[in-house]
Amino acid sequence: MPAFIRERFSRDLATGRSARGNVDIPGIVAGWMNDRAWQSEAARIGDQSVTAELHDLGAQAFVDDAGHYASELRANTRGLDAWWLRTDRERFLKDHVSLLFMAAADEPAMARYRDDARSMEVAADGFDLLATYRGNGSGLLLLGINQGHPGPLIFHPALEAFEIGVVQHSPGVRTPVNLTRDGRVRALPASTIGCRHARDLLLRGQCVLVANDYVFEGVPTLASPLFGDAVPIARALVALALRSRATILPISYERQVDAPARRYFVRVFPGFTASDLGLCDMMSLAKAMGRITEALICRAPEQWRLWNTLQDRWRTADRAT
Repeated sequence: MPAFIRERFSRDLATGRSARGNVDIPGIVAGWMNDRAWQSEAARIGDQSVTAELHDLGAQAFVDDAGHYASELRANTRGLDAWWLRTDRERFLKDHVSLLFMAAADEPAMARYRDDARSMEVAADGFDLLATYRGNGSGLLLLGINQGHPGPLIFHPALEAFEIGVVQHSPGVRTPVNLTRDGRVRALPASTIGCRHARDLLLRGQCVLVANDYVFEGVPTLASPLFGDAVPIARALVALALRSRATILPISYERQVDAPARRYFVRVFPGFTASDLGLCDMMSLAKAMGRITEALICRAPEQWRLWNTLQDRWRTADRAT
C-alpha cells in the first residue's frame, strides 16, 4: 500500500491546523496536485493503487472529521431537507470527500488518457448534439459543476475539431484543469482578459468550458437561485452568454466513486440560447443558469466540489451588483 499518502496527510494535518483546530482539507489536496515530488511518487506506484488509497483515506477523513471538514460540510448543507434526507446527505458528503482526495492523482492519469483512450473506461451520451448546434453557427458554452478533471469530456472524439477555452483561476499553475499541453485547449483566466478570449472563441463557433458555480474574489456578480435562496454568480459569465449568442450546453463528467479502476460517465444535455427562451436581460438569464446549476448538482451531489461554501454563498447574495 502507498503509505506515503497517509504519512503526508498526517503531517499536513498537524502543520496546517488553525488555533480552533480547523484544517483546509481542499487546500491540502490542492497542494498534492501542485507537488511534483508527490505526483512523481504516485505515478511510480501506479494509478489504481493510489486511487484506492486516496478513496479510503477520504472516506476515513470524513468519518474521523479530520480538520473539522465533515462538520463544515454538515453545517453548510443544513436546511436542505426538501432535497435530501439527512442520511442521504451523509452518504453523498462522504463520497464527496473521497472524490476530493481521489482528484489528487488526476493529472498523470489524464495525460495518459489524452494519449491513449484505452487507459480508462468512459461512457458518453449526447455528444451528437455538438454537431447539430455547431451547424447553427453559434459557439458552445459548456456549463458544468463537477469537481473532477474534465479530461473525459475534453478528449472525447466529438470535441477534437473544436478549440476549447477552459476558464480557471490561475492558468499556468498545475491544477486539475491545466490542459494547455494540448494545443487546441487553452486555459483562460477568470478576468476581463479571459472574457475577451472566451468571447472570441464563441464568436468563431468554438467552445468555452466554465463552472457556473464559482465566483472569484472581486468579480461583479448577479443574484441567481440555488436550493431555495439566492447566490451570486459571475456577471461576466452571464454577459458572455447573452452577447455572444452562444448555445448554452449543460454538461457533466461524473466519476464513479467506488470503482477500482477509473470509470466515468460523461453527458452533454440539450442546449439553448437566451433568445430560445425569450431571455433578453441578464437577470433573467442568471436565474435560468442558476436552475441549470441546481439540476446538475441534484443529478450527482457527491460530484460538486463546493458544498463547504453554500452557507457563505447564501449570505453574500445580497452583495450582487
